[in-house]
Amino acid sequence: MANEWIEMARRFGAYPPVEDFLGKETLEVLAAPDRIESYIIEIRQRGVGFVGCSILAKGPLLTDKQGTRLRGYILSPEAHYNGCPIFKRLPFVPNFSFRVWQRKRVLDVLVDLHNPGWELHCGAEHYGN
Repeated sequence: MANEWIEMARRFGAYPPVEDFLGKETLEVLAAPDRIESYIIEIRQRGVGFVGCSILAKGPLLTDKQGTRLRGYILSPEAHYNGCPIFKRLPFVPNFSFRVWQRKRVLDVLVDLHNPGWELHCGAEHYGN
């Protein structure tokens, strides 16, 4: 199924490597996280990451296997917008979050489960698709 999805994605154009648009700190945190927390959230302020959210419920820590899968999705070029719109999208409204920790550094991954998309916030680095 995953291979079919990748083939379908390739039909819509080239996907640049994530190193072209994700920042150095983001990639470093993804490379060796200490833990990954999960949350159900409600957005209060857009564009500032997890600090702009209200926590509705704290979820479990991700297992190593789950963390590996999440990092694999984030690092997959096909999981990001490539500039070739298929249809008009609704505004991004995150309702789920992962906090990827590496010592004192944190990467916030905000996810919109109703309108697939995500934002990544790590220090001064911000990315959204």
